[in-house]
Amino acid sequence: MAIIQLTPPMTEQEERETQNSNNNYLNNYGIAISEKGMPGGVETLSSAGKLTHMPNAVNVGAVPITEKGANGGIPTLDANGKVVQPALSADTIGGIHILKGSSSGTVATNTAYGSIFYSPDISVSFGMTLPNSPAIMTGLYTNGFGYVRIRSVSTTGFVFNLTNAVTSTSISYNLSWAAMW
Repeated sequence: MAIIQLTPPMTEQEERETQNSNNNYLNNYGIAISEKGMPGGVETLSSAGKLTHMPNAVNVGAVPITEKGANGGIPTLDANGKVVQPALSADTIGGIHILKGSSSGTVATNTAYGSIFYSPDISVSFGMTLPNSPAIMTGLYTNGFGYVRIRSVSTTGFVFNLTNAVTSTSISYNLSWAAMW
């Protein structure tokens, strides 16, 4: 035989006191007060609704901004979200610094003189700022007979265009270059 004990209903004041007691123990999301601001618990908020202890890169396992684009760090992205191919560090031979790279693509041509065709200007970035403007040496592979004309040089890159005596619509090219200073 089972014994059932009936509990009389709570008064309004007893319900409020029970609710207040529960609120002192649990907040609206069921988080115990003893877990607030404690390791393994939840962070508390300031009166302005902000975290009282702001995490930093180390706290969340992120890579510090100082490693962006640095050796052994993370690569930077261009405006199209592609990884920027940084230039390799320069070699030094006999006191002359040499930075090597390449550029390739296909560009439309314009007519210059009869059967001589030229490309619009093409910009190349060194991926770093050099201490002064270098001399540029190039090697070209193209779909036809062509040559490179260096238009301008700065400490961050150079601008060139291509001339081609064979192709009247576009020039495909692979340009190897060396900057020396």
